[in-house]
Amino acid sequence: MRSALALALVCALSPPRAWAGGAGHEPFNFLFLDADARAAGLGGAYTAIAKDANALLYNPAGLARVGAHEASFMENRYAEGVSQEYVGYASPRGWGLNLNHLSFGEIPRTTVSNPDGTGSFGIRDLAVGAGYGRLLPAVPGLSLGAGVKLLRETVDDASASGFAADLGALWESPAVPGLAFGGAVQNMGPTVRFSAARENLPLYVRLGAAYSAASLGVPAMLAFDVMKERSESPLFAAGLELAPAGRALPLRLGYSSRNDAGTGIAIGLGWVSGMFHIDYAFVPLGELGSAHRLSLGLRWGAPEDAMMPELVTEIKPEEAPRVPVDEHFRRAEDRLRKSDFAEATRELQEVSVTLPEGDPRWIEYYVLLGRVFLLQKDYRMARAGFERAIRTARDLGLAGPQVAEAYLGLGRMLIEQGNLDYAEKFLGKALEAAPSEETRRAVSGALAEIETKRAAP
Repeated sequence: MRSALALALVCALSPPRAWAGGAGHEPFNFLFLDADARAAGLGGAYTAIAKDANALLYNPAGLARVGAHEASFMENRYAEGVSQEYVGYASPRGWGLNLNHLSFGEIPRTTVSNPDGTGSFGIRDLAVGAGYGRLLPAVPGLSLGAGVKLLRETVDDASASGFAADLGALWESPAVPGLAFGGAVQNMGPTVRFSAARENLPLYVRLGAAYSAASLGVPAMLAFDVMKERSESPLFAAGLELAPAGRALPLRLGYSSRNDAGTGIAIGLGWVSGMFHIDYAFVPLGELGSAHRLSLGLRWGAPEDAMMPELVTEIKPEEAPRVPVDEHFRRAEDRLRKSDFAEATRELQEVSVTLPEGDPRWIEYYVLLGRVFLLQKDYRMARAGFERAIRTARDLGLAGPQVAEAYLGLGRMLIEQGNLDYAEKFLGKALEAAPSEETRRAVSGALAEIETKRAAP
């Protein structure tokens, strides 16, 4: 009885063909299960918003948009002893790792002559994956990603092993802030041998859209996914996330047509405090009980958040002035020349909420941010700004005057700190980065200042 209930439980959450009996069925059906409490609370509609430690599971292109080191740990307790564990990590350099494990526990082995059981056996699934995502400078807002995973499924003394690949794309609209579209093809690979038969991998296609905005002062996000597994009918998922008490306490409501056991409704909530966030999701499964997911997330080394605590105040898109980004840059430069740091910061804040990811102007943004902090003698934050500009340029495969300005900023900062040798080194890098004539003159002046300081008694 327990065996039947356990199998029915996961069957209800997976496409039916993945559980068809006999030769030709598809193993590794656990790959269809959500493995994050936030995603589960949104009904699994995560393809266009997977920009965290779970990106590798839903859309590897989201790895390109992770702005910090992120780790996620999830424990999922289904009914009847079925459990799922997930661990994911994403690097701000675009790569990620994950591990997904599903266990049915110990299931009694029964026969017609021994209905009380003759022992027990186990069913276990495991996937270990790695992936990489990258922004495409030629198409503002677009990122692509790929992932590979090793798979193993064990049923009693029979097992199957294989590997699969995923491809994904994610695009955030430069014209409509908050609008994103994503797509992924998952579980591509050769057939695997299970017992005496060759089995197909559960090929999966998912498309998603999401829109984030602030309505009546409440941050909100709406997501929608369409998913299809080989010859099966499409499945749908939708999710709504609201933060009426601020982003520290988001509330979630989701729906998935995949959940045949219950109504398909899911509810969830989160709690965010500094580098930690905790998410919970509750999914009713009708007569089979319910699923409770709990995720713990860590986020550290975030350049944007660590560098700009005063710049994370949200601007509602409908209230943001409709001023071109380049005009905000011009105004920030003008305020900087007048030492009006508060207004320069405000202009840069306007840029930060409208500039799409992958836009080369992020380099200019970080250079200006570094200059704002440098002029205020905040060397730690200034260095973070200049280094972020250089790293952004490297990620985008770019070089030129803006990179030279970042190295110039680092050189000036080190001169003020009295570290002349390292200052000279960074100024040399500025000259190697194809600087503008104005920057070249500034570098020459800074090098002359170094010689003067060295010659001073």
